[in-house]
Amino acid sequence: MKDRITRGAVAGLLAGLFIILNNLTSYHLLHFAKARWIDMLSQLVYGRDVKTPLDFALGLFAFFVFVGFLGAVYARIVLPKPGTGSYYFRGVGYGLVVWFFTFSLGSFFRVPKLHTVAPETAITNIISVTVWGALLAWLMKRWDHIYAD
Repeated sequence: MKDRITRGAVAGLLAGLFIILNNLTSYHLLHFAKARWIDMLSQLVYGRDVKTPLDFALGLFAFFVFVGFLGAVYARIVLPKPGTGSYYFRGVGYGLVVWFFTFSLGSFFRVPKLHTVAPETAITNIISVTVWGALLAWLMKRWDHIYAD
């Protein structure tokens, strides 16, 4: 993968697997989180909750498009040159900024699943995006070393 934007998008997708696994585990198995990322993104994309397997698949698709795009932005804007700056600080900070703006937009536009969020869901999502940012940074640092532009 010589193209750095593609590497960023793939890194965002792969790191996004952690967000989904963490969120669904917290929601379905631990009964800690009160909402799922898929529900929140389905509210943003098509304006309603996930009710059918097709809705779930579309929400999952929207989620992976979202994190792939965010990974590409990280590679292009947050890390403009390979090997410069702290990948991990920038990755974790970027994840937290994305979390903040996602939930701020939900409050601003009064999106039901993003407008009022239970503290348990917020905690789960903060952990998810923090690890997502660290994984994104780790993958980009590793791939930048391998595919030095």
